[in-house]
Amino acid sequence: MSGTPPGQDSPVPFSDLVTTLRFPAPAPKPRRRTHDPIWDKLARKVPKTEADWQTVRRRYDFDSPERIPGTLARLLDPLEESNLHKIVFLAGCSVDLHEASDTEPVYSTLRQFLGNPKLPSSTLDRYLLAVGRLIELLDKLYVQGLQHRALELILYIPNDIAHMRQYGEHQDRFLQSIPVTKPPPEAQGSIVLYIPFLLHYIRPDLEALGTRLFLAEEFQHFSSAIRTHRLDPCLPPLPPPITPPLRSIQHFDAFDVSENLQKGVLNSASQLRGFNPAPPGLTSEVDLYAYEWSTVHQAVVDEVIRSLVGVLQGVMSSLIV
Repeated sequence: MSGTPPGQDSPVPFSDLVTTLRFPAPAPKPRRRTHDPIWDKLARKVPKTEADWQTVRRRYDFDSPERIPGTLARLLDPLEESNLHKIVFLAGCSVDLHEASDTEPVYSTLRQFLGNPKLPSSTLDRYLLAVGRLIELLDKLYVQGLQHRALELILYIPNDIAHMRQYGEHQDRFLQSIPVTKPPPEAQGSIVLYIPFLLHYIRPDLEALGTRLFLAEEFQHFSSAIRTHRLDPCLPPLPPPITPPLRSIQHFDAFDVSENLQKGVLNSASQLRGFNPAPPGLTSEVDLYAYEWSTVHQAVVDEVIRSLVGVLQGVMSSLIV
């Protein structure tokens, strides 16, 4: 005879027991944030071949002398709210901040422009830094041989704040993402999309952006092309080499630098990387910047020491004789 003895509860069926028990779900692992989508999008948007360049120019109405001036005027129109206008506006605010004795009105203008009255000044500074770094990166591509097409990329690559910050923080990766091929003379070379030129064109009161890519004559060429709509096929000039003359100093002799050392210095300069050593959240009235010391830079120092030792040995030998 089956049944439950007196004084004992009936057993709970196993199926009911399983549905009754509630085991705590394992805590989700924190997702590691990556920026791969940013770089994937850049790779998709960058023109890689001559056919790519002509295709993307047609897509953005930047393919013929008849259309280019109108396209540029439209992109710089504040009512269009284009990313190009935003970048030029932020570049202008960088100059305003540099020259202002009271920076708060500039920050207030920035907050109003970006539509967020609660943005802290530290965040706005990072936005402006991203724009400045993008200008520097495009300058590097220009000098490397891409010339006016490097500056034209501002129209074609993803250029919102998030993308620009990544480009500036990972400059090598950005530069390696852009194929560099010297372009032929073309109409776009008459109207280079150089951010300082665009800024000075819409705000003639502002000139200082700390750039040395072009001389003043090239801005006149740029302005004339916009005014007359005459865009002759050309290649804009490369910047002149910066070679300040040596100054004669009493009791010091100049000596020749080896070709290996000259090449090493140029190579190390292109690989100079830095970072802000201040802990996150620490505000300071002084701009702090630290540079990484790599094996490339150490090799230059070693070569300098060898050169100096050789010079000193020559001097000592002449004194002994």
